[in-house]
Amino acid sequence: MKFKIIILLILSTIITYLIYKTNPDKEYYILSIYDKTTSSNYPYNNILKEKLNKFKIIYDETISENNLEIENVIDNIINNKNHIKQNINKADLLIINLGFYETNMSILYNSNISKELLEDVTNLYRQIRRISSSPILFIGPMNISTVLNNALKNIANSYNVDYIKNNYYTPQELADLLLTKIDKFLNISANEEKTVANYYYYDI
Repeated sequence: MKFKIIILLILSTIITYLIYKTNPDKEYYILSIYDKTTSSNYPYNNILKEKLNKFKIIYDETISENNLEIENVIDNIINNKNHIKQNINKADLLIINLGFYETNMSILYNSNISKELLEDVTNLYRQIRRISSSPILFIGPMNISTVLNNALKNIANSYNVDYIKNNYYTPQELADLLLTKIDKFLNISANEEKTVANYYYYDI
């Protein structure tokens, strides 16, 4: 009889733990890393923040800076500037949009510069994946060749990163796309009548 009680207590503990782990009211943390200056698309963050605040989702932009380039982010991670490693580690999802590509697009057609870009992106993914296995949404540069876009996508796939080809999205269009992907990766709406993306449309 005592043995059965012990088994029931163990099962009860396990079930309680599983319920807690799958609780739809979990507070999610999204880390957004983007260049505040040169990216023409950064206003999408305002839309995301407003809509995600209606759910238990923290949208953290504190790591983002003016004139933020890939090598800056890599250095920040290596030196753990502003506790970026801890923020990456606790993030349920990361969004990266480094708009410095738009400052001088002609250089991206130079093979040497393109090679350097691909190496920097690879190094960035490598640094992040040493810290976190959480989903990453990487918004690609604008005005680049199909060949370079495909190369960036292939690198992203190697590090399990969701690469978003930048098709001249408006801030609202980009927010729509990101909201859909956020819902897909975090499964926010598993027990909700409306997905995060649908909430964007219905709650206006």
